[in-house]
Amino acid sequence: MTLIVNIPTYEGIVVAADSKQVQTQNGMLMRASTNITKIFEINNKTIASLAGLAFFERTPGRYDNVADYINEYAQTTDDTTTVKEIAQGLYQYILDRYPIEKQMEIAEETLKTQAAMAGDEIISITRFCQSLKFKAQDNEGNIKEGYYNLEPVNIMVSGYNENNETEVYEMRIPGSIELKRGPNDYGCTWIGQGDVVARLVLGYDGRMLNTPIFQEILQTHSQEELIGQIRNVEYNVSWNLLPLQDAIDMAVFLIKTTETMQKFSCGIIGENTEIPAVGGPIDVAVITKNDGIKWINRKEPYFPDE
Repeated sequence: MTLIVNIPTYEGIVVAADSKQVQTQNGMLMRASTNITKIFEINNKTIASLAGLAFFERTPGRYDNVADYINEYAQTTDDTTTVKEIAQGLYQYILDRYPIEKQMEIAEETLKTQAAMAGDEIISITRFCQSLKFKAQDNEGNIKEGYYNLEPVNIMVSGYNENNETEVYEMRIPGSIELKRGPNDYGCTWIGQGDVVARLVLGYDGRMLNTPIFQEILQTHSQEELIGQIRNVEYNVSWNLLPLQDAIDMAVFLIKTTETMQKFSCGIIGENTEIPAVGGPIDVAVITKNDGIKWINRKEPYFPDE
């Protein structure tokens, strides 16, 4: 999966990413690597970071690397291209190459395999733009209905505009583009396996809203109101006063802590199907308005000791 942490501060923007990538088939782990690059320079003051689907299978055994698409798109920009223009342009560039039909086929096979492992039988599958609607029957004859989303490419774009204002965008392809942090909105944003980060930074895991007791509360209270009260337990971090080095320390801490927690756990009790996918070297880059992009830590190929 991945974990990418992005922290804009008054001194600059910190982008940190782990290096682990897992390959699955029908929801099962096939291979893993801890040598994957996930941070890409778009121009001198903008970075794109990649999570989610990293390869497109065109034909059996032939894959296109999403990282190549990001680097290709970067060649079409210059230092005057705004962060928003880059987010919109990169989104469309990858969407035009996203293999919808192939991903639908993969999703259907995964859905059928997971249903069979649970002892269910798929009765029907209906395709939508970004998801499958399915109906299944268990061995007692009970009917279940639900949706299965296509695996998206998840990208975060962050940087400085010419007026020295920062912006952070998140995109899900296929899906939408969302402005996560507007001009000089300082704080922490993340993509990938962010449950540990959410618990540490926000004080809660959003999946708890799916539990019966919270679903009951949501019958009489809005989700906005409920989250507003829950976030009273959020740690009070002075993001507006955070210096660049502290933001680097924070980003690395969040990734290392996620990797460590995954070492000792296997998902959550109510949903234990998630594959631990954060690990390996941590790449860290910073962007400042005067000096542009600078790498604080960047893995390089090396000769193995053993």
